Amino acid sequence: MLNIGIVSYAHPHVLKYVPAFLSHPNVEIAKICGIGANIEIAKRDAEKIGCKFFDTLEEKFFEDLDAIYIASEPLRHTEIVKMASEYGVHVLCDKPIAVNMKEADEIIETARKGGIKFMVPFNTRWQPALRKAKELIQGDVQYIYAVKFGMNPINIRNFDTSWFFDREMAGFGGFGDIGMHMLDAIRFLVESDAIRVYTRIDKDDYFGNAIIEFKNGALVHLISGWTNPFGKAPWMNATLEVLTDDMAILINKPLYEPVSDFCVFKEQAEFSDLGRAGVPSNVNEFVNSILEDRDPIIKGEDAKASLEITIAGYISSKKGREVKLPL
Repeated sequence: MLNIGIVSYAHPHVLKYVPAFLSHPNVEIAKICGIGANIEIAKRDAEKIGCKFFDTLEEKFFEDLDAIYIASEPLRHTEIVKMASEYGVHVLCDKPIAVNMKEADEIIETARKGGIKFMVPFNTRWQPALRKAKELIQGDVQYIYAVKFGMNPINIRNFDTSWFFDREMAGFGGFGDIGMHMLDAIRFLVESDAIRVYTRIDKDDYFGNAIIEFKNGALVHLISGWTNPFGKAPWMNATLEVLTDDMAILINKPLYEPVSDFCVFKEQAEFSDLGRAGVPSNVNEFVNSILEDRDPIIKGEDAKASLEITIAGYISSKKGREVKLPL
């Protein structure tokens, strides 16, 4: 059994990760620390679970823990990872890995020196439709058209999400918050590094439209962001259209719908319905990486790469020109 600590209830993803940890046969939630937003909800859950509750992050919190899940505001990530590393505690840290490249490097180096597992949970990696596409792709990816929309945090009721609109705390608005998931999926399929980004982001930073060129020649068109201030239209989710040397692949709504529409076209179209995976897949991978003493499939470097493309996108939109990578 692994003793897990939950650090912060700021990010609404915690509402899915706590049940996933509770249902895992090799995990026990031993402690919850309520720093940041939604401290009362964190305290309430600690009482329901019957675990220890801390309102500050201190030495005693890390004692006897094997790992933590960080759901704090992104600005706090570096500090929390450094503390965890000092006590040899493994880290599952919600995205983005950091608010800038310097802190991303610090986190990766801290985890390396401390000998701890570090993983950022990108749910898209585990979706059956995406993994099926990865399995089918034999030649080089030539072009990807990707759309990823998510709910505006302002619509999450009875949960304080005000920090999402504080650029210092969050790092990004809708384009970065939502697009980072799809960027990891794109990198998973393309298997190359981005070299150029050209982006336009709206004045409120709800939506963004990016053209990304990769070293192997793949060209990507990504549209991402929060749908609007009023809610999420049921058909606005995620779409991936992939062109390779010898086939075309369509993945429609692969993330949150009960069934995925998956189509492969060579000489004729073949449609299939695939199921979905979610938060438990990230939890399983993180736990197994600890129990098996191996690197997690999604590493800190993966999260850093998606962060770099995102930051380049914001620089491009501000300056009105393409930005070359690496930064």
